[in-house]
Amino acid sequence: MYKRQPNAYSKAHAAGVWQFIASTARIYDLKVDWWIDERRNVELATIAAARHLKDLHDRFGDWFLALAAYNAGPGRVSRNLKRYGEMDYWAMVERRLLHRETRNYVPAILASIIIYKNPEAYGFYVTQDAPLLYESVFVEHQYDLRVLAEEVGIEREILKALNPELRRGITPPLEKSYQLKIPVGLVGQVMERIASIPASKRLRLDHHRVARGDTLWDIARLYDTSLQAIAVTNRLSNPNRLRLGQELLIPKRDGRPAPKRSLATFSGSYTVRKGDSLYKIARSFGISVDRLAQINNLEKARTIYPGQSLRVN
Repeated sequence: MYKRQPNAYSKAHAAGVWQFIASTARIYDLKVDWWIDERRNVELATIAAARHLKDLHDRFGDWFLALAAYNAGPGRVSRNLKRYGEMDYWAMVERRLLHRETRNYVPAILASIIIYKNPEAYGFYVTQDAPLLYESVFVEHQYDLRVLAEEVGIEREILKALNPELRRGITPPLEKSYQLKIPVGLVGQVMERIASIPASKRLRLDHHRVARGDTLWDIARLYDTSLQAIAVTNRLSNPNRLRLGQELLIPKRDGRPAPKRSLATFSGSYTVRKGDSLYKIARSFGISVDRLAQINNLEKARTIYPGQSLRVN
């Protein structure tokens, strides 16, 4: 397996081995959207990082200031120069005009360069990563990497390691073909197997765009799956907060396609489960507890029990 860490992510929302924030990544032609994050593509991100460092050096005329700007942002370095006049990186450090992280960042880079040239002299015995060898095939449709792995006979983890930019483990919706990286020597086999996969089996996930009034509970019932499965698949920290227009991936149960119905035809009833409360159910369906009690004649005794059917609209 490959030891690189393309999925590194910082508290400042910087991603990939070169720790780009999304706005800077897009300046250097890296695609960052719901499906793809090319900050995690080691080769593309390395080219972007080299371009970015060159631009910073051209702007500040000094590699130390360029490295400081890479970490702190060029605006911070520019403001210091504008306010305090021309100075080098070491003067900014001495006058504490940079955050501690940046004051430590440049010396850490310099130390890394020195150690890299002769690691054993400093007590480092390094085993280098294996070369990242791959070939590419162009796919014309969306595919789940799990499906491709099974159909072609490649470990899914290898496909994920070769294509770390695929945020959902799925090739993106296509305006043009997508270049999928695969192990060397398998191009013919992969192209033949991909061509034989019927459209109904390419994905094990459905897409749902959140509409006004949708709750996760509604959506889970609509697609005959669980609220937890949707929350985990989409990494929802708060399942009660959905954004209008938000794209969700819906896991198919046992690989079955989703039922052909819409929220507009939702039955309007809910079967109480163990652990439910009126508050929990009302919140999930976007109505008040009082309204839920009223339409189910629960005005006096608001006791509910598993198996009970409640109207929710």
